[in-house]
Amino acid sequence: MWNFRNSRKLDKAGILSAYLEQDEDDNAADNGTRKYFRFLRSYDVTSEERKVENILKEVFNNLAMLVIVQEKPIEDSDVAAWIESLRKVPNLHFES
Repeated sequence: MWNFRNSRKLDKAGILSAYLEQDEDDNAADNGTRKYFRFLRSYDVTSEERKVENILKEVFNNLAMLVIVQEKPIEDSDVAAWIESLRKVPNLHFES
């Protein structure tokens, strides 16, 4: 993922970047140890249809990725249907 660290394509796609201090030890802030993150803000899957799919194709060039769904979506919801459609994308691998 290092190749995408300063990607203008990510910025244009709305995937923001940030550094967060590591909390593994009390001296992390003193020694400058930080983690770099990219994140996509929440959006309405019904109104911005195929946004993530376009980002996967156009920004990440269908790179293989691990997907972690933290909470099971409400059954028969738009989000549940969207996640099921993402499960069909061959380069996405879902954590069980």
